[in-house]
Amino acid sequence: MPVLFLRRDRAPFAMAGVWDLWRSPEGSELATFTIFTTAANALVQPVHDRMPAILLPEHEALWLDSAKHDPQALAGILWP
Repeated sequence: MPVLFLRRDRAPFAMAGVWDLWRSPEGSELATFTIFTTAANALVQPVHDRMPAILLPEHEALWLDSAKHDPQALAGILWP
């Protein structure tokens, strides 16, 4: 059963994730990514026990500039 979750105002939102470009020994490339998940909030819980870690607008720049920050500090912004 497909489920669609939207913000009330239908504005886009950011999810925490990472990507990498892997190169095989033969030279081929494979772009990969993952979306971080967290425990589901009350809205998502009836559908699944996990959900994407949604970034608050004030945390988006911090996440995108994560090379300058401690991983423990970044973990503090990953919550339902």
